[in-house]
Amino acid sequence: MNHKFVLKIIFFITAMCMGQGMFLLPSEPGFPLVASYNYRLIRSDPYVTLMIFVELTNNSLQFIKSTNRFKGIYRIDAAAYRDEELLQNSSITDSIFIDDFASTNKSESWSAGMVSLSLLEGKYRIYLSVTDLNAKI
Repeated sequence: MNHKFVLKIIFFITAMCMGQGMFLLPSEPGFPLVASYNYRLIRSDPYVTLMIFVELTNNSLQFIKSTNRFKGIYRIDAAAYRDEELLQNSSITDSIFIDDFASTNKSESWSAGMVSLSLLEGKYRIYLSVTDLNAKI
């Protein structure tokens, strides 16, 4: 059975009349895919756009040899919930190609992509996950 390594980061957004606040909770333990993120909030009444920028490292992905190169494939998902209702989601799938095996173990972070959600002002639960699509157990 194939399993995907998923890093789940849960954070809450509170948007109030006089400004927005974002409360971050730590990632769930047990998911070895290492990712980091930062975000930007852009307000355009009545919406708030949340832009989430994700960074990965080569040593957090599994690479598969493809011709003379190594290929890592990943997906970034973001979803906004209010109570138990899914209001909006955004997803990108991308890949990285590395020419030599030694570089697949580098720990320098690089920009993996951006997902965004445009929401009405309010309180939401946001889930962010990064999935290594090559990973198997």
